[in-house]
Amino acid sequence: TRDIKGQATGGADFTPIGVGFLGKSYQLADQATVDYDFNYLLVSNLATTGQKDIPVTLPAESHPDSLLAFGDALTASTVKGQVRNAEGTFIGPDGTSNTYFTLNEPKLPATLDGITDTAVRLFFSQAPGAGVPYLHATGIQYASSANRIARDSNKADFTAGSVKIGIDTDTLPGAMMPKLAYGASVTENFTATPSNWAFSNNPPGTSTFSYTDNPGFARVNCTHPTDTWGGGTALEKPRCILYNTTPVTGDFELETYVEFPYGRDTDRNQGLTVIQAMTGTPPDGVLDMTNIIAFGPYRQDAIRMLRGDNNGFADFGPGGYTDNAYFLRLRKIGNRFTGYVSTDGTNWTEATSYTMAHTMTSMYIGYFAKTWGGATGSQAIDYDYFKYSPITMTGTFESRIMDLGVSGLTLFANTLGGNSANATLQFRAADTTGAIVTAPWLGPDGTSATTYPATASTMLTGVSGRYVQYKAILPPNTTINDVGIFASSTAVAPLTAMDALNALQIAGGLKTAGAADKARLDVTAGASAGVIGIEDAVSIMREVNGL
Repeated sequence: TRDIKGQATGGADFTPIGVGFLGKSYQLADQATVDYDFNYLLVSNLATTGQKDIPVTLPAESHPDSLLAFGDALTASTVKGQVRNAEGTFIGPDGTSNTYFTLNEPKLPATLDGITDTAVRLFFSQAPGAGVPYLHATGIQYASSANRIARDSNKADFTAGSVKIGIDTDTLPGAMMPKLAYGASVTENFTATPSNWAFSNNPPGTSTFSYTDNPGFARVNCTHPTDTWGGGTALEKPRCILYNTTPVTGDFELETYVEFPYGRDTDRNQGLTVIQAMTGTPPDGVLDMTNIIAFGPYRQDAIRMLRGDNNGFADFGPGGYTDNAYFLRLRKIGNRFTGYVSTDGTNWTEATSYTMAHTMTSMYIGYFAKTWGGATGSQAIDYDYFKYSPITMTGTFESRIMDLGVSGLTLFANTLGGNSANATLQFRAADTTGAIVTAPWLGPDGTSATTYPATASTMLTGVSGRYVQYKAILPPNTTINDVGIFASSTAVAPLTAMDALNALQIAGGLKTAGAADKARLDVTAGASAGVIGIEDAVSIMREVNGL
């Protein structure tokens, strides 16, 4: 056991608290045979904790903007920081010692303006599943008297903007994500026999359904065995499926209430289902049973999701669900399916989820039941209603108007990271608050027809002024975590520490270079000519520091 003090850990101390040994024994049995026996190598619970103070000197008249940290396995849960103020107190985002900066909350308070002698204090911890954090570099991004920075990175910044379509400011601290937007829902209450539902059963005739056994409910009587996990082709697989005969596309949410009037039996799974449509003869031949998601009560004590993904089957989900009635929801967003459960139809708990490798296009939706093993006889399953709600998640967000303080500035987009690559941005600027609200949103070609990637750090085309604003267009499952505007009062800004940072991030694959970046940051000839590489970042750093 060794106590390794800060070696190759960026100053964090860690102590291995569980170490295994690789042992080997061998024995010559005879002249022709040698046997080797190996045991296991065990390394357990490598815990990394500690803190590190790093002095930082800033130029006079600087305006600190953000705390930066680069390394491996650095997340909001593995590293947090504070910055020392003029009084010698280490503070967080609210200006007190009670809070901490994270990768989600890097913005420094205005009380640090003008400070020159400061320090960064970083705290490290190992989060489950996040790996051991290694710090490679840290520092403070700042603006000088000749340059300005405005940035949205904290929750307060985003909530000061204007939500246009379906944006959720509460999903993550200091981040924006699309919010679920539901279209017109359709509900089948089974008060009469529906005309657009069908029943698929294999082996045929073994299970039944009824809309009259329990009026106002759809009842499925599922016998044994009907194991959807069984063998055969998409047409041959066992099934007990009651489904709506109108295929659906896109993203949606299904909801129902299921109850078991005579109790739950062992080795059964039943509930909501989504099945890939295929060409064939209904009711059986249109269901591709090799690509299916099903979610609901499992045996007598669990809720599980069954997935058939390109004919690969598995089921999974939590235990502890022993009631004889539950509300169920099954949500599809892209290829990801998420199951929710409730006992009252109001308070919902996420039970489990799965992302399909197979992309479902046209789908049938409805109810499933499967039996195997020790299931006996026929079990009655009653469904009170079936609700289908289409979902859209594309969001549009207009930021607060940022005041850079002076007019006639040349503007650059700058992001610290955490933005989804397929989220996009447009910008507008003007020298008065009245003019900016009517200014057009512009992309990289200087028109409203194009957008910047949200990961880009680049000079903005046709955008100039004291007041600046951005618009974020967020497709499903995207996030913006940080958007900054760097401004220079010169027509062509001199190379700065920010340029060095941008070149380093582009070289490391953390950002996408735009045309203006390539023109500005590709400063070295030789092997790296034509690309922004580590040689360019080093060259810019040397120029900025007068080396």
